[in-house]
Amino acid sequence: MTNYWLFLLKLTTRKKLNFIPVAILILSTLFLVTMNTRASTNAGFKNDITSYNKLLEELIDKYESYDKISTDKIYLEQIAIEKKRLATIITLNKKSIELAEKNDWKAALTLQLKVIDEMDIKKIEDKDQYVPVGYPKFVFGKKATYQYLIKNNLKPNILTIENQGFPYLFRAIDVLFPVLVVLCIITLLTNLFTENFKQGMNLDNLFPLKKQRLLASKLTFGVLVASIVYAITLLISFASATLISGSNSPSYPAVLNTPSYTDIRPIGALMLEGLFLQFLCIIFLVLFVYIIAQLTKNKVATLFISIFILCGLTLTLAKIQPLASILHGIPITYFNTIAVLLRDISFETGNANVTLISGTITLTVSILIELAIVTLLNYKRSNYKENKLAY
Repeated sequence: MTNYWLFLLKLTTRKKLNFIPVAILILSTLFLVTMNTRASTNAGFKNDITSYNKLLEELIDKYESYDKISTDKIYLEQIAIEKKRLATIITLNKKSIELAEKNDWKAALTLQLKVIDEMDIKKIEDKDQYVPVGYPKFVFGKKATYQYLIKNNLKPNILTIENQGFPYLFRAIDVLFPVLVVLCIITLLTNLFTENFKQGMNLDNLFPLKKQRLLASKLTFGVLVASIVYAITLLISFASATLISGSNSPSYPAVLNTPSYTDIRPIGALMLEGLFLQFLCIIFLVLFVYIIAQLTKNKVATLFISIFILCGLTLTLAKIQPLASILHGIPITYFNTIAVLLRDISFETGNANVTLISGTITLTVSILIELAIVTLLNYKRSNYKENKLAY
């Protein structure tokens, strides 16, 4: 088996085209962390508060212009109260920035909770004011996040443009795996599983190993290669973000998509669950590509069929309304791992059964079905050869 693994390793590394998808994946990782870091210089806690203060100052200037043209005393009194309230918020915001510059995040975020209660919560509770559909979710999620950060004495990072070690690693697991990582793995596996078909011959038959052992070795090697490529990608993601912006903490919070918008989980726990699900996805992916390769015995056909089905469904499955009620039973649903764990897919489709547990069951059952198909394909091929030799 060791000799066969060495043969597969040489086969994989000798083909220079195999390094292209891996290089693209690594470069995409570095590009993403670079773009997030650049974007964070124009956004983030301090910049957001500064921009918010400018809006409040413009609003105060507008109220002052009303003072000059209005003669309604009651209206002017209301404006004076509102101006005083806005001036207080501006003062709190400026104090928050000062504290943040001193890295006193607990005090800075505590002041921001007061601002959220005074400005955002009151706006939501005021039935006379128009509130956008996603506004309560954003506000309550932000408040819950700040409360968690205060409790754990953590520095805030910008949602969706994370640039610190652990938060960025969490985002990389979320963004890279469903498409880029899967594309890279499909390309590598296609070359691995179709390279043995030469002029109608299967070169694997030349190895002095039992067919069952040969098959197990090849599939295990495929899982190992896919897992190593993904592990290297994650390691580079974490290392590059940490070197540029620091590591932050695996206790950093993520808001779950629930009706209360206040359910928080640390990203460390979510990453462990996500990597477990993604490992099952990798096994499913390896077996899927192997089956397509055995059926087509053609590199181009295997590549395009695998990409079309796996990547295509990963991107579109949650958007196909007729499938919403059965999404939890479709293994490809769980390629969007973080969206499953944050309950985004459950919220969008109304299917509350899309969870870690259902993902584990669905992927495990799917893997067992794939193994049965693989065994059947190899059994039929063996019988065909035996009958041909007998004839």
